[in-house]
Amino acid sequence: MKKRILTAAMTFSLVLGICTLAYADPAEIMLQIDNSAVTVDGEQMTIDSPPVIIDGRTFVPVRMIVETLGGTVDWDAETKTAILDNSSDNISLTVGSKTAYLNGEACDLDTAPVIIEGRTMLPLRFIAESFGYETG
Repeated sequence: MKKRILTAAMTFSLVLGICTLAYADPAEIMLQIDNSAVTVDGEQMTIDSPPVIIDGRTFVPVRMIVETLGGTVDWDAETKTAILDNSSDNISLTVGSKTAYLNGEACDLDTAPVIIEGRTMLPLRFIAESFGYETG
């Protein structure tokens, strides 16, 4: 009897742990070019600067997206560098530079981050995929 209770308790704990991990990150963030409305797991939000396309690449004001995914964003105003961090990866991107750093290793970008109307806009695909997410 004690063995059954212990097994049931361990199974319940394992299932609870799996459910918690499954819901730890948003399943979906939907953005539309030139639209400040964003949908995060079906919930409507507004960002202060809409996504834009520059040279065929989508740029976003990345703070809301990274923080929604549980990461942090720091800004070095002197060097105009954004530092993005999640639990396992660190990305550093500098405005005007086509070189980004993922966990300290240099990566080439197709296009450099820019500042538009006072907002730093960063390439969405590079950031999302570097943090292990899919874009489409």
